[in-house]
Amino acid sequence: MKLDVLDFMQLATRTTQNVGAWDVRTPIDPKTGYGQIKRLKALGKDGRADTWDLNLYDDSFVYSWITELAYHTPRDYKKFVGNHLNPKTNKYEDGIIMFPRWVDPIKNNFEYVTDKAHSTYLFFKNCRTDSKVHDLGIVGHVLQGPFDIDLGGNMGRAMVMVHQYFWMDNGVPACEENWYAKDKGWVRWCLKHQDPSTSLYNAVHLNNKVVLHNNVLSGGAPEVNFPCF
Repeated sequence: MKLDVLDFMQLATRTTQNVGAWDVRTPIDPKTGYGQIKRLKALGKDGRADTWDLNLYDDSFVYSWITELAYHTPRDYKKFVGNHLNPKTNKYEDGIIMFPRWVDPIKNNFEYVTDKAHSTYLFFKNCRTDSKVHDLGIVGHVLQGPFDIDLGGNMGRAMVMVHQYFWMDNGVPACEENWYAKDKGWVRWCLKHQDPSTSLYNAVHLNNKVVLHNNVLSGGAPEVNFPCF
């Protein structure tokens, strides 16, 4: 029996919230063939979520699509374009493949590499782009799990998918690690850089940090402030 990764990417109930990480999922749009996962990461002064990531999904994969450029600047963002081949249209469409939609819990060890030619993205400032195409170089995504992990906070133990994203951060090899807990959503983020002396990814080297979202409260997701959409 395969597991739906989307069950790990948001809380099971909309009447509670995971502090610091609200994930709102929309159904698959029959026109585009994709649904959206809106990850709300911070609130503005008006109480609306104005710092966010926007991922896409279909029945095959989850895709990285849009991310903010800085906190509390909802009109400025980066959008991946022309990244994965849609077998139905035989055309490259937006969104870098992060991991499969469905995984086998017994032997899940997904690895996927996107080449430089398809790690392309555009910058948007005040909802407009200059159409200059940039790229991240070679990008790697790994998904493993689920693992039984004590998350701390008020969550306790949960089944967790561990996702790693490898890229070049201003010339330094970097790894972002995300934990997704069953029926709890995004619960941990860690940025690591490669230590040149050991070639290991070290969460202490170069002032890296860990961010936890392991407390659940009542209240549900906040109103969204995405002025460009």
